[in-house]
Amino acid sequence: MSSQIENVGDFLQGISDEKLAMTQYSGQVTIVQGANLGFRLDHQGMNTDKREHPHAHRVYIQPINGGGYKSKTARDASVRDTGAVVARCHASDEATSNEIRQALLDSFCTGGKKKGGKANNKTELKYAPPRSK
Repeated sequence: MSSQIENVGDFLQGISDEKLAMTQYSGQVTIVQGANLGFRLDHQGMNTDKREHPHAHRVYIQPINGGGYKSKTARDASVRDTGAVVARCHASDEATSNEIRQALLDSFCTGGKKKGGKANNKTELKYAPPRSK
């Protein structure tokens, strides 16, 4: 899994701070595609759940074909297992680019951990900035 983490980390580090400024997005848009690493970053629209306020922006990393993330067979199986989402976070307008990167990396890292002896193939939703408890 460490090479996968490196690929996601490299993908996130290659995204400019300007592209991670959430105030410029409201609808569904692909923010950036990193075909060489096998990922794309999508803004999936605005979250209207008042309980999520102010974390209104739904940001997801999804696998795309042609990258070095995994073999094609493994990548296709991974897409089926995760519902085509590698990492996800909800971000506020005020979230910094580093907070968004960290939330997405944290979401990815929690996706493969085992719970009760079974593999957890679902990513964990993270927030940028982190929610107060």
